[in-house]
Amino acid sequence: MLSSKCEALVPFPKKINFYKIYVSDVIKYFTQLINIVKMTSLEKSVISINSNGNEQTYDSIGLAAKHMLTLEKYKNYNEVSVRSNISSICGGTSNRKICCGLEWKYKPIKTFDFIKEEWKQFRDSCYYFSEKHEFYYNINKKSQVYGDNNGRIRIYSYDYSILFIEALWISYNGEIPYNKHVTYKNLDIKSNLLENIDCYEFICTTCGKHFESDDNKQKFCSSTCKNINGGKTNKQAKRDTLRPYIAEKIKIFKKKYNLNTDEIIEKVPGVKDLICQYCGIENLQLCSEDNCEPNKLSIDAKNPGDHSIDNLIGCCWLCNRMKNDSSYDEWMKLLNFLKGDNKILDLSNYNYVKKDILVSKEYKFTPWSTLNAENSDMFKEKYSSKKHFIKLFNEQNKKDSIFGLFPLVMLTARNLLNISCDKIDPTINTEWQLIPIFLNYAKSIYSTERLIIEFKLRNFLQNTEELSVILPKEYEKMSAFYDKINGKRTGKGNLGMIHSEETKIKISRAKLGKKYI
Repeated sequence: MLSSKCEALVPFPKKINFYKIYVSDVIKYFTQLINIVKMTSLEKSVISINSNGNEQTYDSIGLAAKHMLTLEKYKNYNEVSVRSNISSICGGTSNRKICCGLEWKYKPIKTFDFIKEEWKQFRDSCYYFSEKHEFYYNINKKSQVYGDNNGRIRIYSYDYSILFIEALWISYNGEIPYNKHVTYKNLDIKSNLLENIDCYEFICTTCGKHFESDDNKQKFCSSTCKNINGGKTNKQAKRDTLRPYIAEKIKIFKKKYNLNTDEIIEKVPGVKDLICQYCGIENLQLCSEDNCEPNKLSIDAKNPGDHSIDNLIGCCWLCNRMKNDSSYDEWMKLLNFLKGDNKILDLSNYNYVKKDILVSKEYKFTPWSTLNAENSDMFKEKYSSKKHFIKLFNEQNKKDSIFGLFPLVMLTARNLLNISCDKIDPTINTEWQLIPIFLNYAKSIYSTERLIIEFKLRNFLQNTEELSVILPKEYEKMSAFYDKINGKRTGKGNLGMIHSEETKIKISRAKLGKKYI
């Protein structure tokens, strides 16, 4: 393809004598060869010339060949052959001068003259930008560069990349101010000219909050805001991936309960519409790198242990996590209180462990044991965790530390209102707070601030001054939990058991025997 253009090259000897060959001739030969290759690669447009001398321009050889095949005379020709013939004529590598009755030649490339005074240097690099061109000029390589497909350019001397429009803005206006980003004035006209770009603040389109970002295209401050607003535009795309998502969700129980993916999508409430049937939040996400994403679609068994299709319901991950393995009736009672449908959470009829019964046969979990398990270095001594727990208990005035609404109590096993120890910040193992276990489930790996935001999005506990919780009668006086908090014991023995007289005698004899061993 380059043979005709190579005729003017410095002759390169067929038999190389490395003792006589001149280095300057080799350099000159390959320099001319590289220039020809560059020229050929840039000549994309071609011109056809008919017998009357009339010219027609095509953007590429491929488009020219396709146009020829639309003509009646050449409709049976092979496109690859036509394209090859045009290319060889334009490149001068063929003896033929005509293809499809026309002469062909490459469209001449416009030359570019770099005038340094008309350009601005980007920082202290070798890249120069112009307000009139959509490329930058590398002054070292004497080349024009447009950037990659993502609009970014590589600054090799400092080993980092930056958006073309950001580098253009910096070259003319200085560094981009804090909390701002450079983008197009009109997103429908993405021309990399200075007149088409401007510097704007990062403002979340959902909540209006200012935020920082390394992504010039980011519109939302968090995935939550994106799900509320931006997620709506992707609803159809989500539905396209719904089937494999649900299939993955039900695979553990599919065989046992004879579940069908399509049937789940059509019959289980909330799944097809991507709406949580508990809190009502819409546009649930299907896939998330974060397994604890609060707004991810989840499928809950209303009554634990039964995954038959009639017992399933679509909901968000946060509601499913809060409900955990509690019964549907118990969860709905708490949920209606969170939503404000019921202003009073009545626990007066709830069972709890009393101090005058055999504790070993009831729920005997001590919440401060979590402190020992999570930070054994901080709580080395046997009673140090209990001491710290009681300190928090009194500092919080016997209420949860987040909303100041729920009393800190211990009821029966798996009750959602049971007290629990929680890290204020999941990354800090020394700062703790006391909250009901359902709040601990919901908070998971997130901060307290994130939990409050998620509750606000669901309209949970928005008017706490109007809400109240009623405890069982004489709970503080009769509960084994309060008895332990106050430093009292529910009975003799390591487990706080009330022993029979016969057992007490056996224990006493054992202790006496130990004295003399």
